[in-house]
Amino acid sequence: GLIYEKMTADKAHPALEALVRPEQVYDFHVDLIEHGRKVCHAQRPACEGCVLNAICPSSQVGSAAKKVKRKR
Repeated sequence: GLIYEKMTADKAHPALEALVRPEQVYDFHVDLIEHGRKVCHAQRPACEGCVLNAICPSSQVGSAAKKVKRKR
């Protein structure tokens, strides 16, 4: 939800950098990489343990999909 779904990496970098102060860009970059490696995996994100769960639109979509599957 921080960038458009089909945004290229070349366009995503400046869009994400604009969200933080210039002196925080490198740390933000490193933190996003670490978060992706440890928590938010492309195929199986660990939403239940994610600190961004309450504000992440992907988490909300995933939670709704899980609830629908359980009801069947």
